[in-house]
Amino acid sequence: MSETRDHDSQNAPKPNNGQFIADMVIEDMAKRADFGLRKYGTKLQAHNGRDALQDAYEEALDLCVYLKQRLVEDDFQEGDVKAIYKKYQYRCKCGKGPMKGGVRLSPGTDKQFSQFFDMLDLTWAESHNQPGCGLKDKTVTTI
Repeated sequence: MSETRDHDSQNAPKPNNGQFIADMVIEDMAKRADFGLRKYGTKLQAHNGRDALQDAYEEALDLCVYLKQRLVEDDFQEGDVKAIYKKYQYRCKCGKGPMKGGVRLSPGTDKQFSQFFDMLDLTWAESHNQPGCGLKDKTVTTI
């Protein structure tokens, strides 16, 4: 997967029978203005007490994240993405039944795996806080 796309390789747009995108955007803007009126009791106006540059910058950051998500998703062909499955098992010194299970996540979700296993560690520790308890072993297997 490349980090950037070669924009010079694109063909010129070809006319077709589809709706004009600009018209769709204008319609969406009218809907957003109506939504703002319902939510805030007014449509967006200048000198409203907010920092428009900060608001626009934060919205642009959100847009960048969504655009990159779509670019990454589009780079994968059907069948390229295989979910990662990890099995886990915690066994205690006290002999109490093991805590075991599995989790399936998409590639590139290492942070979610880490958060999931941090949560499991806490869950296990809370259920085994008796005298004689303690982690005998923890096994995590990627399938």
